[in-house]
Amino acid sequence: MNKNLKGLKITLLIASCILVLASHCSRQSLDVAGGGSDTEVSGRIVSADGKGNPGVKVLLINAQYNPAFDTASSDILTDTTDADGAYRFERVKLGAYNIQAQQLDNAACRLLPQVLVSWNKTVLVSDDSLRKPVSLRVYLSDSISVAQGYLYIPGTTIARYFAAGAQVVEFDSIPQGKIGTVQCQHTAISAKQALFENVQLDSTRITSLYSVNSRTKMAKLFFNTTSTGAGIASNILNFPILVRLTKSSFDFASAKSDGSDIRFQKSNGSPLSYEIEQWDAGAGVAAIWVRVDTVYGNDSSHYAIMLWGLRSAGSATVSLSNSSAVFDTAYGNCGVWHFGTSLSDATVYGDNGTDSSTVDGIGIIGRCRIFNPNNRSFITIPAARQFNITANITLSAWVKIDSLTTKWETIIAKGDNTYRLHVNTASKTAYFSMSDSDTANFGYEDAGGTTVLSDNAWHLVTGVFDGTVMRLYVDGVLESTRNSSKPCLINNLDITIGDNIPRTPRFFFGSIDEMRVLRTAVDKDWVRLCYMNQKENESLLRMPK
Repeated sequence: MNKNLKGLKITLLIASCILVLASHCSRQSLDVAGGGSDTEVSGRIVSADGKGNPGVKVLLINAQYNPAFDTASSDILTDTTDADGAYRFERVKLGAYNIQAQQLDNAACRLLPQVLVSWNKTVLVSDDSLRKPVSLRVYLSDSISVAQGYLYIPGTTIARYFAAGAQVVEFDSIPQGKIGTVQCQHTAISAKQALFENVQLDSTRITSLYSVNSRTKMAKLFFNTTSTGAGIASNILNFPILVRLTKSSFDFASAKSDGSDIRFQKSNGSPLSYEIEQWDAGAGVAAIWVRVDTVYGNDSSHYAIMLWGLRSAGSATVSLSNSSAVFDTAYGNCGVWHFGTSLSDATVYGDNGTDSSTVDGIGIIGRCRIFNPNNRSFITIPAARQFNITANITLSAWVKIDSLTTKWETIIAKGDNTYRLHVNTASKTAYFSMSDSDTANFGYEDAGGTTVLSDNAWHLVTGVFDGTVMRLYVDGVLESTRNSSKPCLINNLDITIGDNIPRTPRFFFGSIDEMRVLRTAVDKDWVRLCYMNQKENESLLRMPK
């Protein structure tokens, strides 16, 4: 049977199934395969303001339903929401179901997985809203594309045919939600293959999944947070892990010259957002940030997968490097500056720096900026609302001091009396300071460190204020605290790096790398994990050899 005829057959089967159910099922009692029950499944589809969303087609689908080959009408119930957005299914048999909903007059939709039905139990599904549809792109391995077949999502009406030799299968306009599995089946009697599990579809960008080809190269990156590694006790969520590649650990010749074919995914195949900060195939070095949803404490078994050598659907492989997805503002990032070949902000805010006489240099991570008071060098970040933080703030930067020439050398500051990281020339140590007024230097010199920074080495300096306590960390170790309940001052001053405008010049003399401002107070394990992962000879990742 050719592609068009087979695809038409399946489309007609599903359509006829839904039409029949629609004529008999809406607000009526129907059986779903298997013995009797009086169990009811009900819920509401609501709009953003919480009001009922009428006219939404809602399908209750057996979680084992195969939309590519199953034809049993009893596997799907259908209803249309009433004026209050309510839907109801009666006499549902026990088992697991998915709810698939779509507005009849537009593409808004939703997928609610794993509705569990048990005997003599009414299941009330939480209110939910429709969302914009998303696209999924699945790259096929050679072993899968050797023959025609279907990719499908069990427990939905979503299936796509692919011809023998196909490289990619695209699903467009499918519901957001968590996909239990993406499966493949070549014929009605052939074995089913689960290709990917627990895929979260919640992005307006195309989500790409990769099946490993014979030509694809793969490496597992293990995260070691035990005492022999990073030494982290608690789980850290949504953490940007730094992956350094060198010619001793990675064959740059086996990847695209610009790294555009590299990808990262979880052990279950779900994609991970990443950003390429540096890729220098000639020198054999790369620095890549990968956002991992959970770094487990005191563990060495979890890992991410790095893929490269991937083929694409077109003539060229497109890089999926996306800094704003890695440093998502939803996780507190206000500004992140890598100081690579530009002064761009890695977050979606895009508050890029304006340079005044700094010089590009070799950083601890990729490139950095070199500051020299003789050149009156500094960087200005324009004032923006997200930087007016009164509490729950984190400031972080890698610094290497060349010389101490003034009483204070500024790392980062928002004016003189808001919040700042700086270095005291007398003690040669870092300070985290803040104020709640234009005149009083509240906290000034009180959250001071003990590590001498004038050793021509890189140090990670981090200041954290949680609304109650100020904390200063150097190289992942807590060095000073100060109790405080006063909020930081709000003003319209710019952020400055390397000098403390508009007060007496306090120019930094040395190098600064990986500057971050967050509107959240991170904990000690987050700070330590940053240091252990980003320092030279890092201790978190077990890299491929």
